[in-house]
Amino acid sequence: MSKDDEILGSLKNIEKKLDDLIKIQKSMAPEAKINENEKKLLEFCNSKYTINEIVEKTKKKKSVIEVMLSRLRGKGVIKSVNTKGKIVYSKV
Repeated sequence: MSKDDEILGSLKNIEKKLDDLIKIQKSMAPEAKINENEKKLLEFCNSKYTINEIVEKTKKKKSVIEVMLSRLRGKGVIKSVNTKGKIVYSKV
């Protein structure tokens, strides 16, 4: 086994342990409080829609959507994902 393979194996092991720690942390964390508008926005957080597409579908101002997405990210409910060169949003 080469040194590179050993390093890669170690990194994969670390990644698995971090994933396990994140799962444990999430299971212990209190559930985030989400208002009705945020719940509606979550329908579009399925790794398909960019912010501009969400604005178009919801008919809300981009600045409003940006703030709501930021709040949901801060609550740990969604994450931004770069897919095919586009930023989309996904539930965590």
